[in-house]
Amino acid sequence: MATSKVETLEIQPKTVPKVNNMENFPQISSGLLFDHIQNLNFRRYNNGERSRTRIYITKELEKIGWKPAIQKFNRGFNIFAEGQGSNKDAGAILICPL
Repeated sequence: MATSKVETLEIQPKTVPKVNNMENFPQISSGLLFDHIQNLNFRRYNNGERSRTRIYITKELEKIGWKPAIQKFNRGFNIFAEGQGSNKDAGAILICPL
């Protein structure tokens, strides 16, 4: 009878740097966040409803100084937006739904 060998890998968790100064983090308004959720709380089953969503998100991004652009692809649209961060040498952050 043949025996098989099973390797065990030990995975070490990454060390997360400790944050000492919370003043550098952006403040989030729970009320404003809830307002956005309420404003987007509608059906998005057809092109008109999805267009309404794109318009809302685009306008909100423009209000905070971002530069959104609509990217069309064969099954829908993406909204690509750029905004200046506090570090001009930093790279981009990509946020996408799963």
